[in-house]
Amino acid sequence: MAPAHLLRPLRLAAAAARGLAPRRSFSAAPPALHEGRKLYTADHEYVHVGGGGGGGGRLATVGISRHAAAALGDIVYIELPAARATLAAGSPLGTVESVKSASEVLSPVDGVVAEVNRALADRPALLTPESAEDVADGGGWLCRVEIAAQELPHDNLMTPDQYEAFKKGEGQ
Repeated sequence: MAPAHLLRPLRLAAAAARGLAPRRSFSAAPPALHEGRKLYTADHEYVHVGGGGGGGGRLATVGISRHAAAALGDIVYIELPAARATLAAGSPLGTVESVKSASEVLSPVDGVVAEVNRALADRPALLTPESAEDVADGGGWLCRVEIAAQELPHDNLMTPDQYEAFKKGEGQ
C-alpha cells in the first residue's frame, strides 16, 4: 500500500494545482433526505439514499463516481471500512488504488457502516466506470451507511446537475 502522504482525493490534487479552496458550498438549503436521491461531493464520491435501516435512521450507499473511477483507471486494491465503524463526513472511509495512483475515499455523510461490498475487496477490478455508481447488489458501491440525520449536510453535497456543472468547471 502507498504511504499515507501519497493518498489524496482526486479533486484535492487538481484543485491545489489550480490554487482553489478545498471545499465549497453548493446550495443555500440542505437537501432533504429523499429515497432514491443520489448526491455528489467535490471529491467525486456519491451518496445514494436508499431504504430505511434500523434505529430510526436511513440506509445510504456510498461509492466513487464514474468520473473518479475513469480517472483512476484499472483498480488493483480497495481498502473498505470495517463493519459498524463510525464515519464522519469528510473523513477517510477507505482507499482505492489503481495502476495510476491511490486515492483516499472520504465519507460524504456522518453515520455507521452497516455493510461493505465484500466482492470488491476480493476482486477490486469489479470497480469500473460502468459499475461505480451501480447501487444494486453486485454493483461497484463501497459501503452502506446508516444515517441518523433527517437531512444531509448542504455544504458538501451536489445534485447530479450541480455535479455535472462542477466537473465542467474542473475541466473534467
